[in-house]
Amino acid sequence: MMYLSRKLNLIFFLLLLQISSQGQDIIAHYPFDNNAMDISGNNNNGIMIGGVQAAADRFGNPCGALLFNGLDGYIEVPNSRTLKSPVNTFSATCWFKMQTTTYNWLTMICKGGNSVETPDNPQYRVQVFQSPTQSTVSLNTEFTEYDNSFNSHLFQNDVWNFYALVYDGENVKTYLNGREIWRFSYSNPLIQNDEPLHIAKDIPGAIEFFNGCLDDLRIFSSALDEKEVIKIFNDNAYASFDHDFNLLCPDNINVNTDENKCFAVLDFDQPLLDVKCGSATIKQIAGPSTGSEFPIGPTTLIFEAESNFGIKKSCYSKVVVKDIEPPFFNQINDTLLFIEDASNGTIFNYSMPIAMDNCSSTVKLKNGMPSGSKFPEGKSILTFIATDNSGNQAELNYAVKVIKKSGSGLAACPDNIRKANDLHKCGAIVKYSIPDSINQKALKLMEGNPSESFYKLGDTKNRYKNGDSYECSFMVTVFDNEKPEIKCQSDSTIYFNKTQKGTRFYYPKPKATDNCKVDSINQRKGLKSGEIFPIGITENIFIAKDLYGNSAQCSFTVTVIDTTKTEETFTETILATNVLKDSIKYRKRPLEFNKCVLTMMLYDDSQQDMDTISVYFNGKEIIQKELIRIKKNGTLNRALILEPGINNYFIFKAWNEGTISPNTLRVEFYEGYYLDKMTKLKRENPVETIVMHAKVGVASAISLKCKN
Repeated sequence: MMYLSRKLNLIFFLLLLQISSQGQDIIAHYPFDNNAMDISGNNNNGIMIGGVQAAADRFGNPCGALLFNGLDGYIEVPNSRTLKSPVNTFSATCWFKMQTTTYNWLTMICKGGNSVETPDNPQYRVQVFQSPTQSTVSLNTEFTEYDNSFNSHLFQNDVWNFYALVYDGENVKTYLNGREIWRFSYSNPLIQNDEPLHIAKDIPGAIEFFNGCLDDLRIFSSALDEKEVIKIFNDNAYASFDHDFNLLCPDNINVNTDENKCFAVLDFDQPLLDVKCGSATIKQIAGPSTGSEFPIGPTTLIFEAESNFGIKKSCYSKVVVKDIEPPFFNQINDTLLFIEDASNGTIFNYSMPIAMDNCSSTVKLKNGMPSGSKFPEGKSILTFIATDNSGNQAELNYAVKVIKKSGSGLAACPDNIRKANDLHKCGAIVKYSIPDSINQKALKLMEGNPSESFYKLGDTKNRYKNGDSYECSFMVTVFDNEKPEIKCQSDSTIYFNKTQKGTRFYYPKPKATDNCKVDSINQRKGLKSGEIFPIGITENIFIAKDLYGNSAQCSFTVTVIDTTKTEETFTETILATNVLKDSIKYRKRPLEFNKCVLTMMLYDDSQQDMDTISVYFNGKEIIQKELIRIKKNGTLNRALILEPGINNYFIFKAWNEGTISPNTLRVEFYEGYYLDKMTKLKRENPVETIVMHAKVGVASAISLKCKN
């Protein structure tokens, strides 16, 4: 929405103008500053319809007036009590600049929406007609009179003029540039109606549209005298224009780190521009771009906008990323120390436990005996605390037990084990060791998996027992940190006719694999298959996630290029795009297909002689320096998506001569997409088969067309 904007030093003047205008019974006042807002205080705001756009006013302000195209552009104002108030008197003033035409219709206003002229349709109008031979002035259906002296005050095209029409109950008078040019006796009332007011359009009788610019339109229910008309004519209050604009940055953002990450991937909205006149561009001058990884703590985003008038504004947003994810310890089993003489205790050296954190953390002993101390017989509790940089904490308690060898107690199992999956496996082989026996009694696995066996993802409890006296257990945790593998199609180039509204592009959905299972494939950026792709480059990004939160992405671009060029220019575009220096020999007859999606098999047509080739499709290299073989030794397979209704260019380049010159390439075309159904393709018959020849420096090309 566009809003009325004036410099602050004009506000007081406008208030005075509105107060003085009340004495003149003003109905509506339209400055036409890139909108159809009424500033009279009566809220007779209009709606711009059809060919209406901002234009320079008589002072040179680029958005200070409105340009009507003379075909379908006008403003409609809903009926109101004030708009229907003129009955015995009426006045209207306006600045206008006509476009050059043979017949000049100054169609200023018309309060009437019915095509049939009646006593109350229109209630009032201001319409002046001038031709090379005659001129008329119209107030309503009853009043349309000739201006016999019009040659003395002809309207000048492409020049700003001021026009006023006044009806005082006895005469209709008109003024041009502050001077009275015509009057006619008339004393009948204006018959009220409930129709809307049209600006630059007259409907009753025949529809006429104004062709040119209008500015500073004022409508009164009273009759202005000559001094008042001259005062409005000399009003320069609108010589200054406010080219300011508003720039609104996105709200400050507070987020937590992504799970198991020391950052947050953040997408934020772009700033909003409210440009009242002209245009402005936005650029980000500080901070990561949307979709980037934001570190923990505050980050300031700064944006700058510059209008075409050179006005610059900046705004900023703050992004605060908080880490609320505490560290965690791998579970540690109690330590068992066997000694001969428990009365003296034993010195025990231990390593600090390791704490895992999405960022980093430090571990300190909170309670208990430090490493290297003499631990007494019995149980000693050690308490460790891990603290990350954001102050999040985790605590670990475990016991050191000192017992005599002849006594009963717990056997020494290994510490809990935490391990990532083996490459491309949904689990891992875990190796560990435990004592063969305690007090000469063998330890047996009662629960879990033996060492060097395959462990699935998750937790597995291993429990060992030695008769009835000794028992211990530990946890094996296998986690998945392997990203999925996702593959997008190659970049595509489409040559597009600008006369169309857009071009639909279909592409196969990316496929993903994972060592366990792919949970989702989502498009993060770009357009969906089958949507209309605009001229230019569209980047499409897809993200695959597995069940454990690991993710990977792939991308491809779709480049849409205008094809409203000659074939020679089109060919030059291909050469420039691919740095292809060869000359190109085109086959005269294009290949035509019923479908626009094709699958190709390419192979050497004759003896396999180490031919190395490249293939280009619509300016994109789809096969890059590949060795071709005879069919039974393997084919090169590609899918094509043809743009319907235009030539799609297929170019074959030779990189060497081989042992048999020229290089030959056989291409089999199948209608439909078969890249993921090669077994089915082998049962199909090609709809077209061609043989192409190329030499080093001389490429071969053919155009492809499709119907649907």
